[in-house]
Amino acid sequence: MFRRTVAALRVSPYSLFLKELSKKKELTGMPLKDTAAIAARMYRALPPKKMQALRARAVKMNYPALDSFNRFQRRQAFRFTHLSNLQRQRIIGMMWKELKKKAMQAKKRGQKSLKTVKKTTKRKEEALDVAAKKKAALKRKAALKHKTALKRKAALKRKTALKRKAALKRKTALKRKTALKRKAAAKLAVA
Repeated sequence: MFRRTVAALRVSPYSLFLKELSKKKELTGMPLKDTAAIAARMYRALPPKKMQALRARAVKMNYPALDSFNRFQRRQAFRFTHLSNLQRQRIIGMMWKELKKKAMQAKKRGQKSLKTVKKTTKRKEEALDVAAKKKAALKRKAALKHKTALKRKAALKRKTALKRKAALKRKTALKRKTALKRKAAAKLAVA
């Protein structure tokens, strides 16, 4: 009995080889019967390294539409566990068709598609980034203003302290001068 595996549901290396061969257009102009036989011979004649590379590319490939259907099926399957597998598959298939039809109608009506939503979210993110950068720039500017204000304040304090010191020096110099004058006047008065 055959077992169903995930690998069996992937893209086969042979189908990938045929797809690439059709792009090269080496077998154009030949009857279909001959083309298929020659393509099969070419595939079998591939060197092991090329075959390995082909298999690796085939493993990486997938069918996006099938993947989205499988995700949808996994999300919906638990609702219909009471039904047989065949009935469940039919119902989920009908739901998928309905969903696709609604998506097409929405596109026709001009509603936002997924791409436009992605674009708008990208724009919003860019706008948020710009706003964050502006906010950071404003913060830096405010910090610089605050720093310069503090420097000015410190400079003014130093200046006023120097003025006070100079005023005190003048005052003490005047006091000494007047004291010396008094002494001199007192000496003259005594003499």
